[in-house]
Amino acid sequence: MWRKRLRTSARPERIFEAIRAVIAQTGVLKGKTRRALDTVVLDNAVATQDTVTQLVAAVRRVRREVPAAAEIIATRCHAHDRDTPGKPQIAWEDKAAREALVSALVNDAHTIVEALRDKALNLQAGTLWRCWPAKTWSQAKGSDGTDGRWRIARRVAHERVISTVGPQARHVHKSVRQRQDGYKAHVAIEPDGPVHCRGADRGMR
Repeated sequence: MWRKRLRTSARPERIFEAIRAVIAQTGVLKGKTRRALDTVVLDNAVATQDTVTQLVAAVRRVRREVPAAAEIIATRCHAHDRDTPGKPQIAWEDKAAREALVSALVNDAHTIVEALRDKALNLQAGTLWRCWPAKTWSQAKGSDGTDGRWRIARRVAHERVISTVGPQARHVHKSVRQRQDGYKAHVAIEPDGPVHCRGADRGMR
């Protein structure tokens, strides 16, 4: 759709004009002639997890890998029994029960991050710090931000992790209609030289 709008605009070549200007100013392609670029979407090899599953799994991993975390979680975090496999057992069809669980999980996350603040910045990828991006949570309706009531944000947060098993995967949009979970791989080919392939980047929304 945006290509159609571009073609029918007053300056349909303006993107190429801007690129040519940057190339001329930087000399980045000096001595090179032709280059073809393409992007392909690669499926994620692991199951996408919902937000509750991610946070539960991330806290369990923090408990395993971060020194002193086990004692903090055992004594100060009470959202659910983290020794029980799977998601917390609640009445999932009950809105109030879901809201109470989410609030408890987020409050536990705040407790852990605050208690481990000097260590949290060094946690491995896939642990609580990485799986809890800004804006994943928002205050519950009517909350003043001090009563401990939270909800999962009604939006896809920027850089939202979709699996603690594959923390580099993202919700990928190849086009408006083609949406899947995985990565974007970018390939650059120079017909007058060797083929250069760039690694898969994190999928961006």
